[in-house]
Order: sequence, then structure tokens, then C-alpha cells
Amino acid sequence: MKQYHKALIGGLLILGSGLIYTSSPAKAQSVACGTRPDVVNKLDQTFSEKPVSMGLSSSGAVVEVFASPVGTFSIVITLPDGVSCLVSTGEGWENIPAKTEEVES
Repeated sequence: MKQYHKALIGGLLILGSGLIYTSSPAKAQSVACGTRPDVVNKLDQTFSEKPVSMGLSSSGAVVEVFASPVGTFSIVITLPDGVSCLVSTGEGWENIPAKTEEVES
């Protein structure tokens, strides 16, 4: 994981909104959670990441991708109770243009 995303996760934890641990046989991972405004502000102020796509999961959670002009990205899930959690970060984000259907005349 890149240093800047480690700093983001650390910064979100400092917000004091909580930490959730999940474990797998290979290793344990941490997920940083907080209020949506705090998470959005931290992504914007620290990495210039802004929302680029979103959707509603079958469980009722809102899934958002935030990306910066230099290609860093973060995936945030906001649960129905209003808690937002940073679940993944990375680099090399590219927006793919939507394919349009050609209309035959």
C-alpha cells in the first residue's frame, strides 16, 4: 500500500469514528470508518479525490468511488445507518467512456 493511502487511513482513524477489524486466514485487515462528511473532506483535502461513480448495493449501502486527477482512488461504502467506511484504496484509476450504441437510419 502506498504511503499516502496509509496516511489517509491513519487520518480517518484519528477522526475517532471507529475501527472495524475483519480477519481472513491470510491476514487481518482494518477498515477506517467515520461520518460521510468527514471521510469525503479527508479524501478531498488530502488527495484531491472527488466522487466519480456511485451505486446502491442490494443491502442498501451506497458504494462510491472517489478519484483524483493523478489517478489515486478510494472506495467508500456508506451503510444505511449513516456510517461511511473506507474499504479500498489504489492508484491508476481511469474513467472509461461509456459505449454508445450507433443508431441505424
